[in-house]
Amino acid sequence: MMRGWLAVTLLMTSGVCGAGMMGGGMMGGGMMAPGGAQSSEPPKTADQETDKGYALTQEYCIQCHQPPNPRQHTAREWPQVVVRMEGYMQRQGRTVPSQADSRLIIEYLEKNANDSR
Repeated sequence: MMRGWLAVTLLMTSGVCGAGMMGGGMMGGGMMAPGGAQSSEPPKTADQETDKGYALTQEYCIQCHQPPNPRQHTAREWPQVVVRMEGYMQRQGRTVPSQADSRLIIEYLEKNANDSR
């Protein structure tokens, strides 16, 4: 019994059970919202079609997990979260946004953040 548990644990932490975060990767099951619920669809904004930051968030973040809901963090928290995610992306061999793209992603996330915490 113990050996089976250990084998499953090793497979999950090594990423063998799936690619990226959705299958036991760095966040084990996808991006989670506060309280443990799965993140919901990012909010629809009036300028979404022309918001380059929104499009970049969709492009880069889905390499590992569902697109983030900007309300998961405050505007002040998002820059640190993006830097941390870029580190994960780099270590996983994923495409990391350029500095200009990162800036646009952060601007989108900050503009739509949950600042009521």
